[in-house]
Amino acid sequence: MFSRLSIGTKLMFSVGLTVVIGLCILVVVITTNLSSSMVKKAEMIIEEQTFAYANYAKGFFDELISVVNNSANVLESVFASNNINDISLQRLSNVISSVADSGYHISYSFFYILNPPSHFKQNPLFQTSNGQAFEQPCQLTQFAVGVKY
Repeated sequence: MFSRLSIGTKLMFSVGLTVVIGLCILVVVITTNLSSSMVKKAEMIIEEQTFAYANYAKGFFDELISVVNNSANVLESVFASNNINDISLQRLSNVISSVADSGYHISYSFFYILNPPSHFKQNPLFQTSNGQAFEQPCQLTQFAVGVKY
């Protein structure tokens, strides 16, 4: 069938076929390069966002660690300089409130005393919902006593 066509038609088919094959090769090359470039850009964006959120989380945890260490140091100095029976609940609450106020992300603080003095045992804040005092071992969440901000 191709042999019956005139030389001009054969030349047009040849040029057209060459152009179509060239365009197909060009499209495949451009699509492959564009696809790999888009994958690299997407990975780079995800990596940057992950790094940004990791820095945010690191700052959050660094702040919490700092506040917890500061609270521990303040409470240790309060207990070292005073007899446990002379410390009032209000003083402990004030110490924990003031230290915890320095943390931007803190909304609630609590402390746990294994062997509370007798004057703490009468306070309802130092008892569980069923009336147990702190001196009985149980889960920490049962004794989350503190100040909500």
